[in-house]
Amino acid sequence: MRGHAEVREYWTRQFETIDPRVEPQAFSEDEQGRIVVEVHQVVRDRQGNLIADQHAHHVYTIRGGLIARMDIRQEPNRQ
Repeated sequence: MRGHAEVREYWTRQFETIDPRVEPQAFSEDEQGRIVVEVHQVVRDRQGNLIADQHAHHVYTIRGGLIARMDIRQEPNRQ
């Protein structure tokens, strides 16, 4: 995805079909200077049915003070 319009279209489409709740748990910086946010995410469909309850890392690459890239790394299931 590139540009504001493509990002907006992606998120608009996502929120039409799912109801995600993402809570930051911890923040750190990796060895490449990226910001890593550990999150707990609960995703439900529009009828309220649970799709996912998991932890993940949202990894942000910052260039010129702006987010240039965001990657999501799934964590193995935790107990």
